[in-house]
Amino acid sequence: MSSFKRDKKEEEDGGGNPFQNLEKTAVLQETRSFNETPVNARKCTHILTKILYLINQGEQLAAREATDCFFATTKLFQSKDVILRRMVYLGIKELSSTADDVIIVTSSLTKDMTGKEDLYRAAGRNPDHHADSIGTLEALPCQFIHQLRHGQPIGLPDLIEEEDQSTGGLQDSPLFEFIESCLRHKSEMVIYEAAHAIVNLKRTGPRELAPAVSILQLFCGSPKATLRFAAVRTMNKVAMQHPAAVTACNLDLEGLITDSNRSVATLAITTLLKTGAESSVERLMKQIATFVAEISDEFKVVVVQAIRALCSKFPRKHPVLMNFLSGMLREEGGLEYKTSIVDTIITIIEENPDAKEAGLSHLCEFIEDCEHTSLAVRILHLLGKEGPFSKAPSRYIRFVYNRVILENATVRAAAVSAMAQFGAACPDLLQNILVLLNRCQMDTDDEVRDRATYYLTILKASDMNLSKSYVSHDMQLSLPLLEKALKEHLNGSLTDRFDLSIVPNTAP
Repeated sequence: MSSFKRDKKEEEDGGGNPFQNLEKTAVLQETRSFNETPVNARKCTHILTKILYLINQGEQLAAREATDCFFATTKLFQSKDVILRRMVYLGIKELSSTADDVIIVTSSLTKDMTGKEDLYRAAGRNPDHHADSIGTLEALPCQFIHQLRHGQPIGLPDLIEEEDQSTGGLQDSPLFEFIESCLRHKSEMVIYEAAHAIVNLKRTGPRELAPAVSILQLFCGSPKATLRFAAVRTMNKVAMQHPAAVTACNLDLEGLITDSNRSVATLAITTLLKTGAESSVERLMKQIATFVAEISDEFKVVVVQAIRALCSKFPRKHPVLMNFLSGMLREEGGLEYKTSIVDTIITIIEENPDAKEAGLSHLCEFIEDCEHTSLAVRILHLLGKEGPFSKAPSRYIRFVYNRVILENATVRAAAVSAMAQFGAACPDLLQNILVLLNRCQMDTDDEVRDRATYYLTILKASDMNLSKSYVSHDMQLSLPLLEKALKEHLNGSLTDRFDLSIVPNTAP
């Protein structure tokens, strides 16, 4: 047993921590060795190890100390020693969060990434270890540059764009090769981030997008809701610029319409609306009809916005889309949701003359039971503008006058203005309009009475030019400039009448 016994001196000499008694000041003074020529790689590696040990033990470096140490470390880029270069990368990474003006090292890191020196690029000969080799050396400079630029507008995709311009194309870019290799990583998070980075590049085409979209398509069938959501959201973004690249995933997206996660289902629908063909519009609308009733107004607004884009893409499908929107308009919902539907119907009417009659009819039915004053006023204004020039203007008079009888003062005033538009543009309806306006002079609200009297006086004159100038003419005046001109007029002598012609018009 005595042979296993160690004396006290042996216990003190062996097995201890060689960095246990390091002092920060002494170690920082040792960094002066980084300026020596030639560089002593072994000595500098040992000093960098001490610095990293101190930092990882929680030792705080002041900004001045970190900056001096950082710039001293950059002098070691002149050494060709691979082990020292690895330590330089690690040292720069740790010091960059505290040091100032760290962006200056970007050029050296970029040179290592794009250079032809195998020792730094470290593309392993064994294909099985290729990704690991890149991850240990080539990925480090990329990571450091990205960290150095953290907080600046430029991100990793922009960094690849910069490198792409210097190499002549994405396919020849070492950075793009690295990102593409990450699509084969064992971690789902790394794979998704690689696909997301490729999608966000500005100069990608179908060839570059294909592997990323294939990965996203696989994630659509993942049992994890987070992965499904991330995949569909990214595909939705791709569909905005490259809808053809996502078309192959339509079957997978249709399967997500019934997803238990409403966010995933909504994104799947909006993506399908962007990528679907004209022949599939009816089928998509049937699938959406059962889905819309189960989601909140927030998601419904997203669906309506996608339908609006679909209307512009396939104008001949306006009857199907208009009927679907009118059904949504009759359902319960908040102001934002209803406004998005009304906006979409008005857009269809403005872009497609064939849809005007159907669109106005749907809006007339809506204001019969509309609880939102702002929407009722807007629709009445549209009826006054478009109704007189429809095939049967008289059919809209009943809907407009009902608002005078049933609604609040704001809506009643808008209805009076709309009726006057019909009287000015449709001579055969003038007498009926005069009777209705005469009744409005008995209204309890001053604004309604004043408008009725104003329009009644003009229309009774039977002067088309007068009616065109003061009833039908929609003056596009700049309201801020009109307000300014009126204030200047009131501050003046008031001897002359106010001249409206001095106020410039805005673009219609």
